[in-house]
Amino acid sequence: MKYVCRHFFVDSNSSQGYVSLISSNTAGLEHFERLTGYPQEFVNRLYTSLDELAQKEETELQVIHDCISGETQGALLPKKGYGFWNIPLYRADIRHVSGLLWGEYLDDIRKNLGFAYERFGEALKIHDDWEKVFINATDFEALNGLTAETAVRLLGDRSLDKTGCEVHRFFGAATIRGAYDYIQDLTSDLKKRYFIKGRPGTGKSTFLKKIASSALKQGFDAEIYHCAFDPNSWDMVIFRELGICLFDSTSPHEYFPSGPDDEVIDIYTGCVKQGTDEEYAEQLIGLQKGYKSTVGQATSFLQLVNRIYDDLMLRIQMQLPAEKLDQEYERILSQL
Repeated sequence: MKYVCRHFFVDSNSSQGYVSLISSNTAGLEHFERLTGYPQEFVNRLYTSLDELAQKEETELQVIHDCISGETQGALLPKKGYGFWNIPLYRADIRHVSGLLWGEYLDDIRKNLGFAYERFGEALKIHDDWEKVFINATDFEALNGLTAETAVRLLGDRSLDKTGCEVHRFFGAATIRGAYDYIQDLTSDLKKRYFIKGRPGTGKSTFLKKIASSALKQGFDAEIYHCAFDPNSWDMVIFRELGICLFDSTSPHEYFPSGPDDEVIDIYTGCVKQGTDEEYAEQLIGLQKGYKSTVGQATSFLQLVNRIYDDLMLRIQMQLPAEKLDQEYERILSQL
C-alpha cells in the first residue's frame, strides 16, 4: 500500500435537511475522536500531523471536508484504524461556550439553516416536475436491458471469496462557493471511468444501484456516493478492486472523457424518446431557471450561516488560552 490522499464529504445540507453519513465511514475504526467546535487552525494542525504520519507509514489518508465552508473537517487513516472529525457548534445541542452565552449566534445560524432547507425543498419540487417530463419519455425496459448488459460487461463471472462491503459518502456539496465536488480527485487513479449521461428522471441512480448490488453480491467492495441535493439518489459508485467507477456526469457535476479508457454511457440517446428535449424545450428552460434560482437562494443562506459562525468562532478563540489548545492537541494525538 502506498500513500494516497482522498477527499470527500460525509454530510450535506440537502432538500431533506441535514444528512450525515459519518457512521458508515468510521464503523471499523478502533480509535475515533468526535470533536465539537474546535477552531479551524487546530483542525488543520491535527490534519497535518495525520497527513505526515500517513506519508511516513505509506498508507491511505481520507480527508473529510465541511459541507458549507469546504474547509478540512476531519481525517481518517482507515488502515491504521483511527481518525477524527470536528463538527460545528450548531450541530450539537450547545448554547454555552467557554462559560459565555452564545445562544443568539447559534439560534441565528439554525434559523438561517432552516431557511436554506426550505429553499432546497422547493428546488426538489421543481426538480420532480423536471423529472416527470423525462420519466414519461423513458423506455425503462430498454434501460433494464442496458443495466444488465453493463453489469455483465463490468463484472462478468468474476467474484471474490468474501462479502462485499459498502461505504456511503458524498463527493460534492452545496458549499458557500456553490456546488463543489471531488470527482476528479477520487477517480484519477482508476483504470476505467464510465461517464453516465442522461436527464433528470431517466434512471441514472437506479442504474448505479443495480450495478452496485451485483458487484456486492460478487464480493467486491463499493464506495457509494450520494447526491448532496437528494441523498436518496446515488451519483457515483467506485469499485477499487476492479479499478472502475461509474458516475452521473450531468450538471452540476458535468465532466467529459479525458483519459484513454474513459467511456460514455448515454442513457438519453439509448433509452429516451427522440426529440424529447426539443418537444419540451420551453418548459424545460423554465424549470431549469427556477431550479437554479431556488438553489442559489439556498446557497445565499448557507453563506450567511458561514459568516455568522466565523464571527462566533473568532470571538470564542479570543477567549481560549493557547496552552489549553496545545494540551488538547497532545491529548487527541495520544488518544489516536
